Amino acid sequence: MTHRPDGALVHGYLSVPPESARDATPLVVLDGIGCYGWAFPEITPQLAATRPVLHAHYRGHGPSPTPPRPWDLRMETLAHDAMALATAAGFDGPVIVLGYSMGFQVALECVRRYPERVCGLVNIAGPSGRALSTFQGTDAFAHALPMLAGAARFARRITDDMWKALVPHRLATEIGLITAVNGRRLPSSYLERYMGDLSRIHPELFLTMLEEANDHDAADLLPTIEIPTQVIAGAKDSFVPLAVLERTAEQIPNASLEVIEEATHAVTAEYIPEVTDLILGLLARVDRARAGADLRGA
Repeated sequence: MTHRPDGALVHGYLSVPPESARDATPLVVLDGIGCYGWAFPEITPQLAATRPVLHAHYRGHGPSPTPPRPWDLRMETLAHDAMALATAAGFDGPVIVLGYSMGFQVALECVRRYPERVCGLVNIAGPSGRALSTFQGTDAFAHALPMLAGAARFARRITDDMWKALVPHRLATEIGLITAVNGRRLPSSYLERYMGDLSRIHPELFLTMLEEANDHDAADLLPTIEIPTQVIAGAKDSFVPLAVLERTAEQIPNASLEVIEEATHAVTAEYIPEVTDLILGLLARVDRARAGADLRGA
């Protein structure tokens, strides 16, 4: 937990590894918008067996309370929050940052603003910016978002009641399973947990953060990234299409791209062993690079 200069309070969950792994390069996990852990419950313990793992929770997500107004939900602010949590967890040296979905936009701002502290990147189904420009193959939602956010600001109590009543509804779960995820691979309990978590987030905060994610663009940073990077994509992702992730990987000099053919945007829950192995591979790659640098400097 850490207090931020504008009065916000942000929390993170620290998984402590066995004694023999406590000196390994720490990992900071950044979720997607509306998420606080549903996508990683089986992956995190496996990663935490190899190093300290900090799961940061955005403002207004999970144990991090809704911040005081006026809200600052820019991607760079969320990056500052994440690195402040890393410092509070005792991570004084370089860290590896994993960003899922919108979390990769936050991860990129960590790289931009703390270049000396980020030594590796994992991108799971995340765009570099303009998060809604290709949602479901169209930019229609991006155009509608300002209207939705404006309506939420003028009808806060009504919106809140409707949000809590409708988001966790069974119908939403079934629609999601049919249209957006691989229902054969994803247990319904995962999506139900996500819907329940989402219903507890302030609806105006959620929409405002979506606006910020859609306004943000870090594409200019990609060609300058020289640290080891792993991009993980689902070939059937309708939220962040494969073509977007392919372009992202092509623009990062040290990036490796792995495409999971039947995976959707919920790839971390649909293909747990495969995603875990890919993350562990990047972690080992960073460890080798850092060990080599230490030897050369000795």
